[in-house]
Amino acid sequence: MKLFALKEIQIGDELLYFYPSTEWSMVQSFNCLCYTKTCLQRIQGAQYLLSEIIQKHRPSSFIQQNFSELNNNKLSRYRNQRTTMRYIALLFVLFAFIYLTQSNVLKHDDDDKCQYNNLGIHCDIACTNSMIQQLCSTGSKCCTSHHDCGRHQRCCPPSSCTCVKRCENETRHD
Repeated sequence: MKLFALKEIQIGDELLYFYPSTEWSMVQSFNCLCYTKTCLQRIQGAQYLLSEIIQKHRPSSFIQQNFSELNNNKLSRYRNQRTTMRYIALLFVLFAFIYLTQSNVLKHDDDDKCQYNNLGIHCDIACTNSMIQQLCSTGSKCCTSHHDCGRHQRCCPPSSCTCVKRCENETRHD
């Protein structure tokens, strides 16, 4: 085997061949037994190492090209994933808006008392003064949809509503 070096090789000099500088994906990795402080311990292809480690050992142009392609793919994958997440969020908001506009937030029962569906505020939650004020700020009528409440877009139960009475009798959390 011939070696070309910039200086004469002396007995005891450490010779190093850094496989990942030329090998992108090794068929079989192996454990290094040199036990030096800077040893990678497991010798494998460059695709499994950080680019900072590879750059210290003057990688071949093939390895540099593979790293740049890998980084470009990661960025495009991240961009595509972010776009997909935005698209899903927009679809969710759109479907929620359609559902809310087509369903009544409050319904009347036979006793003419407010009855909340699962999109409204339930009677069994702990109520606060500010919640009662928000609910009753636009009047004392039961709203059949969010359009009846004006600019606040909230349905407001009447003062005779059992929910409000229960809230008024409970301990305030304000």
